[in-house]
Amino acid sequence: MGSFFREHFPWISALSTGIMIGASSTTIYFQLSRNLAREVLELTSVVNSLRKDIAELREKVANRKKKTGYCSVQPSSGDDDDEFEEAYGGSDLEGIDTGHVSDGYLTANEASDRDASRTSFSDFFAKADKLLDGKDPEKEQAYKLIHQKRDSLSRDPEFLWRYAKSTYFLSQIEDGRGNQEKKKDLAHKAKDIAFSALLITDQNANVHKWCSITLGNLSDYKATKDKISDGFEFRTHIEKAISLNPKDSSSQYLLGRWCYGVYMLSWIERKVAATLFATPPSATIEEALEHFLEAENLNPGMWKENMLYIAKCHIEKRQYQDAVEWMEKGSRLAINGQDDRVAQKEIDTLLVKYRQ
Repeated sequence: MGSFFREHFPWISALSTGIMIGASSTTIYFQLSRNLAREVLELTSVVNSLRKDIAELREKVANRKKKTGYCSVQPSSGDDDDEFEEAYGGSDLEGIDTGHVSDGYLTANEASDRDASRTSFSDFFAKADKLLDGKDPEKEQAYKLIHQKRDSLSRDPEFLWRYAKSTYFLSQIEDGRGNQEKKKDLAHKAKDIAFSALLITDQNANVHKWCSITLGNLSDYKATKDKISDGFEFRTHIEKAISLNPKDSSSQYLLGRWCYGVYMLSWIERKVAATLFATPPSATIEEALEHFLEAENLNPGMWKENMLYIAKCHIEKRQYQDAVEWMEKGSRLAINGQDDRVAQKEIDTLLVKYRQ
């Protein structure tokens, strides 16, 4: 898994006196779990890609007469779900919002084109996801691949959250190269892309997750009050993502980071937050640990940075032996990018201190 926040969640950056408030920077990215959840999400993306085709079919089928060689696409009842089931089989797509198909008929060629389109988009998303799960060179390839489809798929939320994700990754790569202006431009672009998907649907877990990530990534460029306000919005989106897909380990990790960052706020930071908002944020170390452990449970033995934060929670609870065990587990995992290098450096430092 990749990294998300380098330090605390960015609530407040600095007071006018120069006292630093909150953490210095935020990096939030990860690889999605390679499990059944991905297959379901890919299937959802296929359905979403068909919406444009369905809209066009509504006009075509309205006045089409039944001819030999045509296949019927007629509803068994008056609701939208039944219409979709009649056209595409339905059972594997139950519960997915697919739009409306009017009564009418598809030509054999149109049905063939539709099936080819479904396969094409499924293959495209699978290829993009594989690249996004790779190291930095693969992530750059993913961005180029996805960027090329920006015009044709600009109304597909499954495409847009991947576009936001790849753009975010590229911003982090440019940061590692010292290209701060490029990083800033790409960070803003990633956030705009993610929130454009939210305008299309608010029922997609990955859309909400990437709204959270890209929003938090802009903290270094915002004023104090905006940072705190964004912190509330961050939690709203990530909790929505979890409610839509509770099996996503990365969302559990993100909420854990939010709780950990709030718990670690200093007395001065809490006072500043309280003066700006009637209800300042609050969280316990137990809440943070609960989310980190759930992330580990959903994606066991694969995530160096999550193991680091489990250890840091145990340190806060003065459970030092448990902390050492988790850091040693994390040390045994391979380093796959800049995020892992940063996490490993912190693990090495903490192990020197707490192994004794």
